[in-house]
Amino acid sequence: MAEDKNEEGLEKIWLDLGRAKKQTYMAKPEDKTLCDQAEKLVNALWSTWMKKYVNLTKEEVNSPVSASEVMMSRAAFRIAMMYAEERMKNAKAEEVLAEFEKKLDDILVKVD
Repeated sequence: MAEDKNEEGLEKIWLDLGRAKKQTYMAKPEDKTLCDQAEKLVNALWSTWMKKYVNLTKEEVNSPVSASEVMMSRAAFRIAMMYAEERMKNAKAEEVLAEFEKKLDDILVKVD
């Protein structure tokens, strides 16, 4: 992903989603990791889908990507980005809960 910044501080990143032509997306600098994860999720799903439909004819596989496919890849990217964001939040929450559990165990051991 290459980058440029606009006047609002958003960075232009390049997305490589499935067979769609590379496209730009404007994101906050702190969302760059999130964008990388979303891109990976979309491409993993795309690869699974392509394997699932291996019986497509050569013409169907090599046909130019339509505008609707580009828009679908963008929609998939946004959904994957939201999913990746929630996974990151959950990981942080798990860390906090693990620390809390350890402190609680320490307190209970002292009480006994």
